Amino acid sequence: MILHLHLKEKWYRMIERGEKTEEYRDIKPFWIKRLCYSHRHGTCNKPRDIDCERCIRLVDPLLIDNFTHVCCHLGYTRETMTKEIKAITDGYGRPEWGAPKGKKVFIIKFKEGGQS
Repeated sequence: MILHLHLKEKWYRMIERGEKTEEYRDIKPFWIKRLCYSHRHGTCNKPRDIDCERCIRLVDPLLIDNFTHVCCHLGYTRETMTKEIKAITDGYGRPEWGAPKGKKVFIIKFKEGGQS
């Protein structure tokens, strides 16, 4: 399954050049719903409009198991590139790559040389 992400030009070009090897998304209901397998398939026992603590903690493999690639879009243009996903985890990303300082985020890690 392909995850589609719209990126600002700065981050898109860094990924394109191979300088940036991961992308970040806030741990908020919107991204939990997009990334969490159990939310997408209606098997999570939490209401869809609140944070799912089980998903945030990544205690079990509810996330990501269906995402194999990420399609990076340059803003809302037609320019795209596809990268293979190595892992999606939670943690503290690199501020110089756009992660907020001191705030946990979803980290979408690309496979080395994983351009498709």
